[in-house]
Amino acid sequence: MTRNDVQIVLRLPKVIRDRADALIPSLESNPTIAALGKVTRSKVLRLALVRGLEVLESEARAEP
Repeated sequence: MTRNDVQIVLRLPKVIRDRADALIPSLESNPTIAALGKVTRSKVLRLALVRGLEVLESEARAEP
């Protein structure tokens, strides 16, 4: 973690954990993502969180 990182503990359903784990092999074969180092469950969940926030922010901007 960097100095600006904060630790957040989340309880997630097993199905979410399993979905994140299932993505690891395909993300490992993505050269852009693999260049960032070992693809772990935590990294997959961070990526999903960032991408999900981007979608929610975009939707919020588009609302009338």
